[in-house]
Amino acid sequence: MINNDNLRRKNTVFATELFYLGFIILLSALTLSHTIFIDFFPNRIVLLIRIFSYIILTSFILINSKAYSFSLKKIILYVAFVTLSLISFYYSHAYYILDLLFLGTAAAKIDFRDVIKVYLIIQISITLVTIFGDLSGALTQQDFGFRTNLFGDTICRRSLGFLYTTLGVQIFFYCNLAYWYLRRQLIGALDICFILIVNIFFYNETGTRNAFLLIMIEIVILIVLRFKGPKLLGIFLNHKSFKYIFLIIFALSYYLGANYDGSRTFYVMLNSIVSGRLRLTRMAFDMFPAKLFGNDLYAQYQNYLTAFNISAPKSFLDSSYMQLFFNTGIVYTISFLLLLTWLFGKAIESKDFYLVIILLFIAIQSSMDPQLFEFSYNIFILLIFRFFFSDKLVS
Repeated sequence: MINNDNLRRKNTVFATELFYLGFIILLSALTLSHTIFIDFFPNRIVLLIRIFSYIILTSFILINSKAYSFSLKKIILYVAFVTLSLISFYYSHAYYILDLLFLGTAAAKIDFRDVIKVYLIIQISITLVTIFGDLSGALTQQDFGFRTNLFGDTICRRSLGFLYTTLGVQIFFYCNLAYWYLRRQLIGALDICFILIVNIFFYNETGTRNAFLLIMIEIVILIVLRFKGPKLLGIFLNHKSFKYIFLIIFALSYYLGANYDGSRTFYVMLNSIVSGRLRLTRMAFDMFPAKLFGNDLYAQYQNYLTAFNISAPKSFLDSSYMQLFFNTGIVYTISFLLLLTWLFGKAIESKDFYLVIILLFIAIQSSMDPQLFEFSYNIFILLIFRFFFSDKLVS
């Protein structure tokens, strides 16, 4: 019996090490491929790394298979979701579908707090390297036009070592939420001051407004939580209708984008508030058909540019909701949003108001930026797979 227990413990430790090996490899490669190190991570290399990570994560799932418990209903739902994911991937070529499928299934049996700690170590390390490399001139610097910073100076917008000005800021935004999730009521004045200083630094260097404003609102909420406690916001957020926030924002994004009219003052004003996202969504409606199981957006976009002899960036559809809709298709999008609705409702039911507020920030931010479904930014997306394997959000 003792030998069996020791063997079981060794298998558990080995399986856990396998999970983190696959997680770290995949997370590091995807993040670095969004930086100026992209030359070391061409598409073929990233694909090979993905496949290698999938093999490692599958090994973890098989070794740890006895830890996964299903009801018949959950088995049917999980098999249906896996099948839907594979069909949607076939039509869309969106690899984040497979990333979520393998990593989400594996992470469902790992303590989520430990996953967040590893996520923070990797992301903060890479971000610091790119920032210091960019500021010191050791890495190739990229400028993205001019703007006025908070101090009234006209400066070049910089990407701080990332491919676009928004990417480093988005990592900071999600790392900030992850840190908040771990620290909760332990966050103090020094933490808040540090977040404020870093937020101002990113805004002055990159000019990325949306994340800056959301983090400023987050700082205010942190102060309220610090002095009044989570119960104050809990009273407000306890209403069950809040769990539909992802569906509501998706519906608004769809309706406003589909009906955007640049000749109407209301739409022009609203489009300005969301940094041009409505106009870009309207473009997507003109360019891409809505399909049940998705489109290969990149290929269709390149064909469109070639046909009309247009030179434009690789991607323009910034809203996570609309990119999900056009890329993965109607069926997968609805399934994905229902899982997010379950997650939000579960957080409310568990009275985990820190997670509720974090998900609320993610829901709002996702209407303007396309990182909702990319775990290398939004690590909280892995929690949706707990619907299939556990009644608890944290193992």
